[in-house]
Amino acid sequence: MQSAELAIRTNTYSLRARKQISFDRDYSPPEQPPKKRPKVQTTPKKVAVTKRVPVSNVAKFATPAFEDTYFIALKSGKSANSLVEKWMREYENSPDQAIAQFLQTIVASCGCSAKLDVNMVHNMDMNLIVTRISEYFDEESCDYPLMMTSPQWKRFRSNLGDFVTLFVCRCKNNILFDVTLMDSLIQLLASLSSNAIRAFRHTATFVAMKLSSAIVDVVVDLESLREKNSMQVETEKSKLSQTGANERMELLLQARADFDSKIEELSAMTQYLFRSVFALRYRDIVPDIRIICLIELGNWMQAHPALFLNDSYLKYYGWCMSDKVSEVRLCCLNTLLPLYENVEVIGRLELFTNKFINRLVSMVRDTEIEAATKACQLLTLIYRVFPGIFTQQNCALVYEMVFCNNRQLAVSAAGFVNEKLFAPSHTSSDMELEWHSQQFELIKQLVAFYKDGGVHTHPAYLVDSFIDICPMLRDWGSMVGILLDNETYNDDGRLIAIMSTAVRQAATGEHPPNRIVVSIRRGPGAGTEKKDLRLLQEERVRISEVFIPTLPRLLSTFIADEEIVLNLLDIFLHFELEIYSAGRYEQGLNEFMQHIGRIVEQYSSDDVLKKVSEIFQFISKNTAIAQFTETTRVRIIDGVANQLRLQIQQHIQQYNNVERRESNEQEREEEEASLLSNYRRMVAFTASIDIPAKWDLFDLTFSLLNGPLLKPDLSDKAILLCYQSLMWDAKKLATNTVELKENYIEFIRKRRDQFIRGASLILRDQVYGVINAFSCLCDVLLMYNWKMACDYEPEHPAHSLAIKLDKETIIRLSSFVLDNVFYGREDTMDEGNLQILALTQRRKIFAHYVKLIIYGLIPIIEISPLIRNFIKYYTDFGDIFKYLLTKCRELDKVMTAKAIVHSLAYLFDEFKDAFEQDVNDFQSLRELGKKLALSFGVDNIKNREALATIHHDGIKYALKLDVRKPKNIQERFENFAFFEILQEFSPKLHRQDKLAVLKYLDKNCKQDDQINEDDDNWKTFLLYRNSLAKTE
Repeated sequence: MQSAELAIRTNTYSLRARKQISFDRDYSPPEQPPKKRPKVQTTPKKVAVTKRVPVSNVAKFATPAFEDTYFIALKSGKSANSLVEKWMREYENSPDQAIAQFLQTIVASCGCSAKLDVNMVHNMDMNLIVTRISEYFDEESCDYPLMMTSPQWKRFRSNLGDFVTLFVCRCKNNILFDVTLMDSLIQLLASLSSNAIRAFRHTATFVAMKLSSAIVDVVVDLESLREKNSMQVETEKSKLSQTGANERMELLLQARADFDSKIEELSAMTQYLFRSVFALRYRDIVPDIRIICLIELGNWMQAHPALFLNDSYLKYYGWCMSDKVSEVRLCCLNTLLPLYENVEVIGRLELFTNKFINRLVSMVRDTEIEAATKACQLLTLIYRVFPGIFTQQNCALVYEMVFCNNRQLAVSAAGFVNEKLFAPSHTSSDMELEWHSQQFELIKQLVAFYKDGGVHTHPAYLVDSFIDICPMLRDWGSMVGILLDNETYNDDGRLIAIMSTAVRQAATGEHPPNRIVVSIRRGPGAGTEKKDLRLLQEERVRISEVFIPTLPRLLSTFIADEEIVLNLLDIFLHFELEIYSAGRYEQGLNEFMQHIGRIVEQYSSDDVLKKVSEIFQFISKNTAIAQFTETTRVRIIDGVANQLRLQIQQHIQQYNNVERRESNEQEREEEEASLLSNYRRMVAFTASIDIPAKWDLFDLTFSLLNGPLLKPDLSDKAILLCYQSLMWDAKKLATNTVELKENYIEFIRKRRDQFIRGASLILRDQVYGVINAFSCLCDVLLMYNWKMACDYEPEHPAHSLAIKLDKETIIRLSSFVLDNVFYGREDTMDEGNLQILALTQRRKIFAHYVKLIIYGLIPIIEISPLIRNFIKYYTDFGDIFKYLLTKCRELDKVMTAKAIVHSLAYLFDEFKDAFEQDVNDFQSLRELGKKLALSFGVDNIKNREALATIHHDGIKYALKLDVRKPKNIQERFENFAFFEILQEFSPKLHRQDKLAVLKYLDKNCKQDDQINEDDDNWKTFLLYRNSLAKTE
């Protein structure tokens, strides 16, 4: 057959109810006589049918070992363009073989090893072919090319899609309209996509959708050419009146008919693929198949919106947005986003939007954060075009997401809020005046949004959500202008809180605590670029230029409000102090320090005083500014210290004078309140400044502690001030700022002993409200033991300050921990935030005590009372328990094992002595043993000695080998149930250790005539013995 006779025809393309294919060539098997070519029907509704050869006469398949060369090339990463060119050359030489090869590549891409030939392709029904090739597919294997995730197979998937796309692109002028090729290809894809084998469905759907997308692109190109042709025809028509008929007009009309024919045929192909593949597979059980369908449908809508962007196709996205797989829901949103961004076609989406708006709004609460984020972005685009479609309830759901803990979602929700509430308008001719007026109004609207939201009492999450998309949050001048305006503004406290938070985040780049940040673009720390640090510094400069002249005025205006003062003081910590000198703002700095003095006199709250102390420390980092403010700072500190010393002396004298002590109760309470306020000021300043070097109040404070019983708050601050003095003494030793003489070491030792004795008395007399005393005591013990050993050489005199705790102090510390950490939640009425704060405090106490054990100040055996609470309080303290056991085993495995046995035996005795024994209590005891056994990990060799010790001591306890001989058989069996707990540790024993423990057990426990073999206690013993006998 000559090349001119290739079947490149443009017959009317119809696949309606098509089961057989008409051909112009003879494809009968060799043993059959040639058949005459059937006459092709010209009527579109009828298709010529070729007489089929019996299936029994069809050639058999090749061996399963066959591997397709095109499949191998795609898998190896060969260029898809070169493969298409190779196939086109084969098509020119032998169209039949090329068609069979193309179909063979698709079958091989499914992971099937069957081989197709020309006779099978053209003489068998496609459904029968698919049935036959399924015999060569390994259905037991779950792997096939498209689902594999290795880099090689990911490249194969991409190459296969490129191969199909390039095939259509390169063949769009001729080969694409070969009925034999396209009819065979489309029917094969339709049959494979409806097959029960997942690999067939997956691959066929992928190829069919890629094929459809490529055909749609060709249709778009043809329609563009047709439009140009129509314009040319109109131009020629205008010339007919002058020149008459011409050949160019006939050629243009013929070309337009050709375009119409091709577009009609290609449209028929896409419609058939849509009905036979997409309409069935968009709801396939495999999520990736559904995603493939949705992605390609979106490509059709973007490429040819006139045909596909209507409700008949959009409804599939509305349905799939409720898919149970998050990837499918995300795919729907990703596909819809570019459609709503296209203003030219947005009108076609109105009906779809009205129908599915409630579902779109509900997706902001999607469990998949990325899907919820895309939903917020999509709603923002919808609001720009259809603002009236949203109800107040719809908007409220999005508003809540501004305060969620995921920053990515919160910023997307803030984008919607910004579009709805804070979008500026331009109506005035005076642009500058209009801009300032709009900024004032927008800032007030933001404060109103924060006020009405009622989700959080602090604005950190709100600011973090809006700061990158709302310029008004960085408009410090407008905020200050609102606050200093003569008009009354009722929400100035909220505005200052927002302003302070925005300043902190703009200056540091840090996000609020507990907010999940996917990618940090700014802020100091790991991964921060130098450009980001430069931007942060520029922000601090702008902040300083605005607030340096205005901060004193703000403090003067709002000094009566403690919360506002706290927020305004926080702004100062983000200044660039060099601006004071460079801009000649010394007067502003002097006014600020005067206000600091007023604040110290007026307030005694820990938060405000701590902020003032941080300001003093911040100023000390800049030498020039520190020298300029030194006079004011010293005057403030000396005034507080001198007043405190006088008050302590007066308080001591007052309690020594009985008559004066009983004279005026109200006056005495006022004096104590004033004393407590000055103690708070001194503690706050001493935390960052070495005040004891000039004002040593240690002895006076201890005289106060040794006097009559103080109120808990006053006693806490007094012990905290003594602790700070000891810490500054230790720092002087570490930095060698003092001469190490024997009298100085003795001076520190005396003070240290006084502190330990005073703190111990507080723990004894006041169980509650002495958290600071316990924490300070633990820190001092660590500082003068472990820290001294680490910082100094063995011959250093500071080692003489090491402390060895007596038994009484250890018991006191242990009792305090057990009373203040391990108590049930039913013992407290705290709820919500109060319960969280209480738990945090309990964890802090527990962690302090654990540090004393880990660093060797308390013997390891003292962990026994703690282990008893392992199961009951595992939810609250499980991480601390596991860390404690790990570190104790590193220090001394044997003592840790003894502590474990001791705690288990103690709990068993409690269970045994209980008036009503509960089975659940014993199960809890077994669970504790199991947890402790699992805590040893998988390296049983390293823990051999510890595990053997547990069994040795456990056997001694169960058999009562360490007590007097039991009087009767019942008393002898009293602890045999302990073997059931000990059995949990048996799998951890090494084989040789099992034999040794078994030998020890048999030596100390033998059956005699008094023992009943059916007794439950004896059965428990036998179960434990059998667990040791299993040495495999």
